[in-house]
Amino acid sequence: MSESTAGSLLREVARMYTRAQRVVADCCSTTNTQCHLLTELGRSGPLPLSELGTRVSLEKSWVSRAVEAMAARGWVTKEPNPQDARSWLVTLTADGERTVRELNRTLDE
Repeated sequence: MSESTAGSLLREVARMYTRAQRVVADCCSTTNTQCHLLTELGRSGPLPLSELGTRVSLEKSWVSRAVEAMAARGWVTKEPNPQDARSWLVTLTADGERTVRELNRTLDE
C-alpha cells in the first residue's frame, strides 16, 4: 500500500534531488561533496570553513580537502577570516559563481 503523505513526498523529492546532484556533479567534473559546497556558497555567500561544513553536515576534514581542491581549480578562495583569526573564510570566485550557475541550471532541468 502506497500512501502519499507530506513526509513521504518530501523524502521522495530529497531522494530524487540527491540522485540528480550526483549526475550533475559527474557532468560538471566535480565531486558530490564539491557540488554540495559550491551550491551552499552560492546560496549563502562567503562562509567560515567550519560553518560551511556545519551547513552541509560534513566533517571538517572532508570540507577542508574539498575546499583545497576547489581553490586549486580557481572556484573559491580561502583566506584568513577577518572576524576570527583562527578560522578561514571561503568565498566563490567568478569562475566558481559560473560553475554554481551551471550546476543549478542543470539541476533545475
